[in-house]
Amino acid sequence: MSTTFSERDAQKVLDELVAKADPHDLDKLDRPFHDKLARLKDQGGVSTEMLDQLHVLWEMLKAPDDVVPFKSKALIMGAVTYFVSPVDLIPDSLGFAGYLDDRLIVRIVYNRLDKVLDAFRAHRT
Repeated sequence: MSTTFSERDAQKVLDELVAKADPHDLDKLDRPFHDKLARLKDQGGVSTEMLDQLHVLWEMLKAPDDVVPFKSKALIMGAVTYFVSPVDLIPDSLGFAGYLDDRLIVRIVYNRLDKVLDAFRAHRT
């Protein structure tokens, strides 16, 4: 594998995680997700846009299945699982650069869910 992390690499990792995802099993990820989010806010290691996207994705996981379909939740769960995983293609210990892979995976998922996001936002209001 090359030393750069491409969108193709991100998609491959995401596909593997989605295949194993169980969107109804949020309890396992709740603490690690919120702990890492708080740590990143304190460190300032990622953009507020990414933090906002992660918050929205997490809320979408908790939405009813008629608002956010199971298939979309599996995709979100894959991204969240990668985000909290201590095993990354680019180690988080590298600081800002270490979160490039996380940012790419979150962006891919967020952009792929544009229609579902609209339905979710309508449901929240």
